[in-house]
Amino acid sequence: FCNLHYQRLIHHGHPLAGGEIRTTMRGEPQRWIDDRLDMEDGDCLIWPFADDGHGYGHFQLGGRPVKTHRYVCEKINGPPPFPKAEAAHSCGKGKMGCVHPKHLRWATTKENNWDRVNHETDNRGERCGTHKLKQPEVLTIDRLLSSGASHQSLADEYGVHRCTITDIAKGKNWSWLTGRVHHSNPQP
Repeated sequence: FCNLHYQRLIHHGHPLAGGEIRTTMRGEPQRWIDDRLDMEDGDCLIWPFADDGHGYGHFQLGGRPVKTHRYVCEKINGPPPFPKAEAAHSCGKGKMGCVHPKHLRWATTKENNWDRVNHETDNRGERCGTHKLKQPEVLTIDRLLSSGASHQSLADEYGVHRCTITDIAKGKNWSWLTGRVHHSNPQP
């Protein structure tokens, strides 16, 4: 097999698969989208074709890869209003492949990140794959910091690097839980 078909075999169990054992015909993803652009409000519209490995749909258009949610957002809302505009999901289900036209809008990175917080799809705290501390531990550390405990003694006690404790103390990490605010990154 060539690399493409070998990867399909590894990921889907068949060299011609792309999510299900069938070949997607050229233009089929774009036709699927175009047939659904006039949808009214309702449940999420889940992309049935390939995704980028993170749940966001994508397809080829004119030989170039296109992110499906951006394509739909542009079709509905016009071109991005500023250079780094992001296609944000009001439903919070972008990683599940939602491409419902009424669920997409242009947003800044900051607005999109706040959407992730509101939808609880962000990766802060215990949702972060590399977290070492649990919320109750952070609250205890915060209390002990307020009573004057040293950063190094807390780091030793909880089995983390001193910088982790310092970042909690400065409000760089876990500020949403402790209420500590870092000066260069104020919350809106």
